[in-house]
Amino acid sequence: MFVKKSFLRIFLSLTLIAMGALAIYSAQAANNQPITVLNIKGAITPAYSDYLHRGLREAKKNNSQLVLVELDTPGGVLTTTREMAQEIMASDIPVAVFVTPAGAHAASAGTFLLYAAHIAAMSPGTNTGAATPISMMPGNEPAKETKEKDGDKNAKDEHKKNDGTNEERLAGKAIEDTAAFIRSLAELRKRNAEWAEQAVTEADSLIAKEALEKGVINYVAADRFDLLKQIHGHEVEIAEGQSVTLDVTGAPIVVYAPDWRTKLLAILTDPNIAYFLLIIGINGLILEFYNPGTMVAGVIGSVCLVLALMSMHVLPINVTGLIMVVLGLIFLAAEAFMPSFGIMGIGGLIAFVIGSMLLFDAEAMAGIGLDASSIVIASMFSAALIGAGIYLLFKLRKLQNSTGVEAMMNAHATVKIWNGRDGKVELFGETWNARADRILPVNTGDRIKIIGKDNLTLLIDEYDDKTDNKAAE
Repeated sequence: MFVKKSFLRIFLSLTLIAMGALAIYSAQAANNQPITVLNIKGAITPAYSDYLHRGLREAKKNNSQLVLVELDTPGGVLTTTREMAQEIMASDIPVAVFVTPAGAHAASAGTFLLYAAHIAAMSPGTNTGAATPISMMPGNEPAKETKEKDGDKNAKDEHKKNDGTNEERLAGKAIEDTAAFIRSLAELRKRNAEWAEQAVTEADSLIAKEALEKGVINYVAADRFDLLKQIHGHEVEIAEGQSVTLDVTGAPIVVYAPDWRTKLLAILTDPNIAYFLLIIGINGLILEFYNPGTMVAGVIGSVCLVLALMSMHVLPINVTGLIMVVLGLIFLAAEAFMPSFGIMGIGGLIAFVIGSMLLFDAEAMAGIGLDASSIVIASMFSAALIGAGIYLLFKLRKLQNSTGVEAMMNAHATVKIWNGRDGKVELFGETWNARADRILPVNTGDRIKIIGKDNLTLLIDEYDDKTDNKAAE
């Protein structure tokens, strides 16, 4: 009986110890859910959309309790921004967007990402806003035109009635659509919708302290660790009726930095890089057509053209601009073969410049775009490259043929056997039958001139230094 009671006590003690250890382990495991950190620094392009997608997937694989996106961007492609905002809103892991370090900004497209995040934070010395889509046409100021002034409730109606250009109407629609998008984000995250609309329609901007006071962001933190300290224990709503409480004290931090793939895509999807790849690709193919067989220009041009088309597949491209760029280069090249007193050359250059200005949809690429200096450099490069190709082409045409029957004409052969009007001669290391229309006073070893060819017999004439020199002159 005593043995049974002792055994029971030992069994219960071990069971309680095991349950306590399991509870402690579970608590530690919950607390040890990692925090995945992503770094977005630069223009918002499809490269960073791919990076965010892979980062969220990695966070889910690691069972992360929070994804912290450290952001510093001047803006970017609006369509890509929408995709990234959708990724953040659809995430079942809380996403915090943190504009850091001091001196960083979340301008234009960055403002939308800040509003889309479950948690929005900024470091002192940072700013956000200026989210107005940039019109590609000079002189358009749709934000000012659509804004009601001096209490005039009919200002918008009057603007709609006036005879604005088609570009102005399209810009106005883009403004309204973008403003509605950021208002929907503000409503979802319960943040300041009024200022969000001002950021789009009036390009308004705020520093960190002002953003906190106006309810644009949730926290102002000096650095990553200060932010984690502030959000610890706070409840975050992931979806309607679904929320999580953050337990980030002592949680491991996993930095998922941009890899070579993201960096390469970021380079290729830069509008200026994509533009130069397109120019080099087209010029390379044109030079290959000028002088077939060199292969170098064709291979380089083909590779650059494929990379350019890949970049433009994900960038907002104006098809009209692309066609004008290609036509402009073709006209510049055609000027060499169909002289038009400069009409095709000048027209091609004008088409090239205008096409370059229209190539990228500037309203969909707020904050980034094609630099004017890139257009000037590309125009000079194309003109110089095509000019060099034309020069080499005409230089090659002036060279004497080195193969075939054409190479034999007026060439000098050496007599091996001669019987007055026929015999054998040596030309280019080969022995040929030869004949003349008259008796030639030549001997073995003398030089004679080839003037024609009849099947396998060469027609020759006497070689005269003075006559040949005058003909050459």
